[in-house]
Amino acid sequence: MDKNFYRNVIEIISESCINFIEEHLGIVPLSKKIYLKDVPKINLSHLTSIVSIKGHITAMIVFSYDQNISDKIFEQFTKDIEVSPEEKDELYAESACEIMNIVVGNATKNLEVTDSLLSFSPPIIVNEAKSIFNKKESKYYHSIISTADGNINIYLIIQEN
Repeated sequence: MDKNFYRNVIEIISESCINFIEEHLGIVPLSKKIYLKDVPKINLSHLTSIVSIKGHITAMIVFSYDQNISDKIFEQFTKDIEVSPEEKDELYAESACEIMNIVVGNATKNLEVTDSLLSFSPPIIVNEAKSIFNKKESKYYHSIISTADGNINIYLIIQEN
């Protein structure tokens, strides 16, 4: 697949994220930038959620959230429930996973092609990790969604054969 195809994939996921955070969380995006990066490593933010995708697209999708936006997402997800101190860390991580599930799920309808089924792994959370190192054959598409509460960095990591 060519770079325009993968740029379109990250564009669809980014737009799905922007629509969701604005419509359902009241977080207003200020800007969006997309890059193709050929770098030795990705520097991660405060909280990171990762899912793999297989089918006509084989890649990893990474959402990495600045702390302030992670806090805002958690506030919005738990605003109508009482959270005990024992539950806070787990629900904090689950809110980031849920954002990814919803955003990628909503984007799926625009990513599917005839005679190809996309499958996704359950998301995993990485808390306060510093980086992901690049294999030579991997390409990274990076989208930065900036808000007043911080950035959401979305990476599409493609292993080229």
